[in-house]
Amino acid sequence: SSGINAEYGDLREREGAIFTLIDSYRRELLGMAVVEPDLVKALKTFQRNLNTVHQEISSANMPGKNNFLALASEVGRIIEGLNTGIEATPEEKGKEEKK
Repeated sequence: SSGINAEYGDLREREGAIFTLIDSYRRELLGMAVVEPDLVKALKTFQRNLNTVHQEISSANMPGKNNFLALASEVGRIIEGLNTGIEATPEEKGKEEKK
């Protein structure tokens, strides 16, 4: 059952994020949905939220006990790929050369 729900953003603009505890008793799973006008902005919001959650639930004596930073890093790599353009695969390059 879902426990606490939190949201932020501008409802008129239909932008922001929603958080929910998936299992409010065990508190092991957290859900997050992000709504933004474009993919890169949504991913940046998602990444920022992951970093914030990590800071809020971590302490100095429990390093590495969650995977929020690892996921935030992966999202950062995706954002970089979207910003720079993903290089074509060798098959795609071959098709372009034949044209």
